[in-house]
Amino acid sequence: MRTLLLSLVLLMGVAPLANAQLAGYGCCFQVWPQPDLRVPIPNYHGPAKPAAATPHVPADSPLKAPARSAVAANAHELATRFPVEQRPQMEQAYRRSMDAYTQLEKKLGLPERDMAGSLAAFLVGNYMVLNDVDVSDDAFRTVAQQLREQASMQTALRRVDAAQLRNLYEQTAMIGTFMALARKSEQQNPQPPEVAARIRDTARANLEAVLRMAPARLSISDRGLSMTDPVQR
Repeated sequence: MRTLLLSLVLLMGVAPLANAQLAGYGCCFQVWPQPDLRVPIPNYHGPAKPAAATPHVPADSPLKAPARSAVAANAHELATRFPVEQRPQMEQAYRRSMDAYTQLEKKLGLPERDMAGSLAAFLVGNYMVLNDVDVSDDAFRTVAQQLREQASMQTALRRVDAAQLRNLYEQTAMIGTFMALARKSEQQNPQPPEVAARIRDTARANLEAVLRMAPARLSISDRGLSMTDPVQR
């Protein structure tokens, strides 16, 4: 018997791409500060950054989403991007994904409701699906640290009102975790090539929308996010 999550992945496979708005299936962020990938960020417990790197926000002062959550409303919002008959199942899946993400926060020792963690989850989850690779816990922590230390990104987020910040936190966490779990389910129960191709297309669209570059250039390792070829000036 297929798991609920695997069934939802199949639904994503048959949902037409016309239902996608900003980023694949359901992602419609009003705010997404673009991370700077030009400077490779060392491992979070590694050597200091080069002198030319962007000044960083202290890692002990994470930017957090407001404590008053709106998980049900955000799951509902994401589900509205699907055909009507699929929405109840997708809403449930996103809510479960949020539960899974909060457990991941604790497991990795991330600050509760840390914006850098949820943005990292979005990038990592979609990256895993697109490239069919695992990302280690250390790599995830490093990506979150990299995002947390980017002053321009943190400044942009601090200009956002509380409701938008909360919604960005919850929606990125939901989508990123859903994609990562979908890949795990597909590994256990391989699906027809066309289904796997469609979910990869979703991951690619998600990353293209938020990074504004070809996702094939993105690399995630224990040293964080980087681009595989030089920035075109």
